[in-house]
Amino acid sequence: MFLGDSGLLRLFLSVHNRYFSTKRAQLPPGRRHLIKYVNDEIIYKVLLYCARDKTKLRKDRMRIPITRYGLPQVVILPAIVLLLGLLGFVLCPTAAPWVGIASVVIACGMLAFFRDPHRRIPTEQGVLLAPADGKVTDISQVQESEFIEGPAIRIGIFLSVLDVHINRSPCAGKVRYLKEHPGKCINALRWRAASEKNQANSVGLEPVQHPAGRIMVKQITGAIARRIVCAPHVGDELTAGQRFGMIKFGSRTELFLPTDRHAEVTVKLGQTVRAGTTIMVRYHAGETDNPKT
Repeated sequence: MFLGDSGLLRLFLSVHNRYFSTKRAQLPPGRRHLIKYVNDEIIYKVLLYCARDKTKLRKDRMRIPITRYGLPQVVILPAIVLLLGLLGFVLCPTAAPWVGIASVVIACGMLAFFRDPHRRIPTEQGVLLAPADGKVTDISQVQESEFIEGPAIRIGIFLSVLDVHINRSPCAGKVRYLKEHPGKCINALRWRAASEKNQANSVGLEPVQHPAGRIMVKQITGAIARRIVCAPHVGDELTAGQRFGMIKFGSRTELFLPTDRHAEVTVKLGQTVRAGTTIMVRYHAGETDNPKT
């Protein structure tokens, strides 16, 4: 209940004024102005609080930052874990505390994995943002024949199970290409083998009013990650930093960009990046065609 409800507010102010009037009468005349000042300040704060948008406050307090891509797992798996914990409590009461603690930890870990925190997207023009959270494992020049069809820079990001696993668009653009690649589930830390042999999904983007030309994001599974989620379809438009999918339970994400577009790679090997906020590439018009790394 909010103090903005008229009946509750009147009751509060009535009791509040009566209490402070009594306290003020008990003070020496030279100090009564102090209690009046405190009283006025409290009433001002209460009225200011009541003037806020109550609907917005309710939404902010009730919002749980869990991605919709993981709702089945968020609902079902923690429930199974908690039920198993309850079953262990019934069958083996002596181990109940440890079973209960383990169940709660696993359930909280599941919720944490599918967290989807709000990100403040940079407004700088002519940049590419990180498509995933994680650590930069490799920056190399490759021949990309799938969508860019030419020499390209590949920036690989490893996502541990502790990272946020939401994929975001590096820039505003239209989805021009989607393709699933069947494959293995090699540990994503072995990035060379994982990049070539693991199950993956390629998303080709044609940026809008951007110097990058064609770019591609590749979602790659890992030893634990076995499911790739990619929401958009060919023809859909994405904004910079917009969520477009996720890889469940540890993985790798790669960003490909042409080498002939005056691109400066602004991240380094081993650097931790955040999807939608870290600037990975910056473009400079009129410079040499060789990328800076």
